[in-house]
Amino acid sequence: MNQRTVSYPAGGHGQFLAMAINILSIDNLEFRITTKTFDLVEYSDNKNLVCSPRALSPKDLICKATLVGYPDDIGIVIDDEILYLHQMICRVDANNYDLIEFEKNFIPYCQKHGVLQHVIDDFIIMNKKIYPNHDPKKLKWFYKNKIFGVILGNDAWRDAYDSTHKFPFSAFYDRQKFCSYITKIVPEAKLEKVHSLYQSFHQNVRYNPGNIANTGSILYESWQEYMVDRKP
Repeated sequence: MNQRTVSYPAGGHGQFLAMAINILSIDNLEFRITTKTFDLVEYSDNKNLVCSPRALSPKDLICKATLVGYPDDIGIVIDDEILYLHQMICRVDANNYDLIEFEKNFIPYCQKHGVLQHVIDDFIIMNKKIYPNHDPKKLKWFYKNKIFGVILGNDAWRDAYDSTHKFPFSAFYDRQKFCSYITKIVPEAKLEKVHSLYQSFHQNVRYNPGNIANTGSILYESWQEYMVDRKP
C-alpha cells in the first residue's frame, strides 16, 4: 500500500486519525500512546506503517498562502468551529489543558503554546500594566480578533481543498459518522476495531459537543457573542 498522509490543523486529531488508519490496515500492530494526547505513538512495527500525520507548522496556521498545494491524501475539515477551538487551545503540544485553568493563566500559557504564541503580543501590550496577569474582560477582544478572526479564518481553506478524502472534524465525536468515514478510507477495517478506537479516543479527550457549553469559559461566551455579530 502506498504511504498515506493526514493533513490536519492544531490538536491531536490528525495524529489519532493516522494512528487509527495504521492499526486498521496492519494486522496485529501494537501501539502505545506516550503523551497526554496522540502526538507521540510507539508502534511495534515502524517500518511498515501505511499512514503518517503531516503536521502543519504554527507559522503555516496563520499564513494561509503557505498551505496551498499541500499534497495530503486525507484532509480534516473543520465543520464544528467552537469544538475545534476548544481542542486547538487545550490539546496542542502534547498537552491536555483544562480550559478554565488555561484562561486564568492565559498569557504565560499562550507564550508556551505552539500556535497562540504567534498572536499573543497584542494582548500582552493591552495588559502591560498588570503583566504577566491579564484583564479577563480584554480576553474577549483577543478571542474575537485573534482567535476567531485570524487563526480560525485561516483554516477555512480546507472546505475547498482537493483532498482524496475529507474527514469532518465532527466525525471524531459521533460514533456512526466516525465509522462511516473511517471505513471509506480503510474498507477492510473490522468494525469492532473501529469502535474500540473510537472509545479509546474519547477516553483521551476532555471536551466534547455535550459539555463545552457548560465549562463557564470566556471562550464559549465570546463565541456566542461573535456568532450574533456575524449574522447579516
